[in-house]
Amino acid sequence: MIFVFKSAITLALLYSCFFAFLSRETFHRFNRIVLIGIMAATLIIPLLQFKTASPTIVNRELIEIEQEFACTAISTQGMAQATESLNWADYTIIIYIAGVALSICLTVIQALSLVRYLRGGLRHTDAYGNTIILKNGNVAPFSIFKYIVMSINDYETNRDYILIHEQEHIRQGHTYDLILWEVIKTMQWFNPFIWLLGRDLRCIHEYEADQAVIRQDIDAKTYQLLLVEKAVGRHLQPLTNSLNRNSLKRRLMMMYQKESSRWMMLKALCALPVAALTVAAFAKPIVIDRAEAAICTAQERVKEMVRHTVKADQTTHIDGNGEATAPPKQPTASPWHTATKAPATITEAPETTTEAPETAKEENPTKNKSKLPVYTDMPAYTGKANIDKGVRIKRDRECTYVTLICTCNDDVEMYKIGGKENRTFIEDVETGDHYKARRIMDEGIAFGGDGFFVAGMEGKRWAVTIEFPPLPDNVKRIRFWHLADWANIEYRVIDIKDIEEQ
Repeated sequence: MIFVFKSAITLALLYSCFFAFLSRETFHRFNRIVLIGIMAATLIIPLLQFKTASPTIVNRELIEIEQEFACTAISTQGMAQATESLNWADYTIIIYIAGVALSICLTVIQALSLVRYLRGGLRHTDAYGNTIILKNGNVAPFSIFKYIVMSINDYETNRDYILIHEQEHIRQGHTYDLILWEVIKTMQWFNPFIWLLGRDLRCIHEYEADQAVIRQDIDAKTYQLLLVEKAVGRHLQPLTNSLNRNSLKRRLMMMYQKESSRWMMLKALCALPVAALTVAAFAKPIVIDRAEAAICTAQERVKEMVRHTVKADQTTHIDGNGEATAPPKQPTASPWHTATKAPATITEAPETTTEAPETAKEENPTKNKSKLPVYTDMPAYTGKANIDKGVRIKRDRECTYVTLICTCNDDVEMYKIGGKENRTFIEDVETGDHYKARRIMDEGIAFGGDGFFVAGMEGKRWAVTIEFPPLPDNVKRIRFWHLADWANIEYRVIDIKDIEEQ
């Protein structure tokens, strides 16, 4: 969805340049190349991965939208038990997919109808190897690939004009342009600029074919009368090139328009800075790219370590006689257990952590101190399931309390709160002020260190509350940092009014 969004922006900017500077010029082949280049650019530019030293306003807005769609995509995996309400990103994706499906169905139906239509009629081959199909009745002449369709009456009375016109369409390969346009249109059916581009592309096709007819020493007025005569009815299919076009007035005017100077082609250079601006807008800030890479690497490394640890703890023990015995039964912990109450289910936090509460300290100093805490008895969250993105906030004069609700999609998942340098904080989007987390209200979870793991909670929802300094009343929009593994809200701007608990 992010690719489609970027592609639509690229198309809108580049087509606007074409319409403003080149659409009224008479170098039709050059204009056609420009339009094809614009369609190709809409597929290429969004794929370019450039980085910028510092994020701009456009970068931030695009990153926020990307994070929103990323959260939506992730939330659809393993959420059968969740009942969260759909947000605007969910509705956008649903509407977009429905539009693409409808567009594909219409194109397939039109293509099948065209194939059936081409099967009938009288056939013969012209000097260029094209198949001419003659139909009874009043048929608007058209061509597609190597086929030219016209009525028997047109073939007997206006054969020269129509054949030269349609043969030029085939020689120039206009059908392939329309196929490319159909692909882009299916992907961007919601974008009005793709429909305007298709209109101009068809006009340029007709300009080129009309120009070929006029250059054959054919009387221009007679040909124009033929165009007017054929400007009734409807063309059969959008993939065909037809004499029957709604742009008849523009075509007649273009025949009498003075030929544009070749120097006017230089106006196409205006698209270069626009394309460069688009690429810069899509560039990813290095600081965010590095943070995401570091988070992903550390998460995968520590997850693998915990999987081996949990697996080892679950294996059978061997007694002194060499017989296998079941592992010792673990003591039952309270709903929000502490390290002292359930030492067998929690491994020790790193000794270097200075902000961890007393209850999370290790009890056996001989154990490996490099392991992260692992919690296997977290209580299921039973509150409201429609809380926006798993976050709610409550403010008073002395503290700000942030509750994070999480759904475990895997059997073992890592979460980060605090970090070795307590990097969990709230940022005021407007002023840039930061408010560092003070402590975790739930004593059963270690604060600081490299994070902790939750095991055996796959598909379940649970919550934890973090205390922050009081936020001023004028703070309206905030951003959470160092919470990428929690509800996928890192870097995402959140309006307090949407998550505040009254």
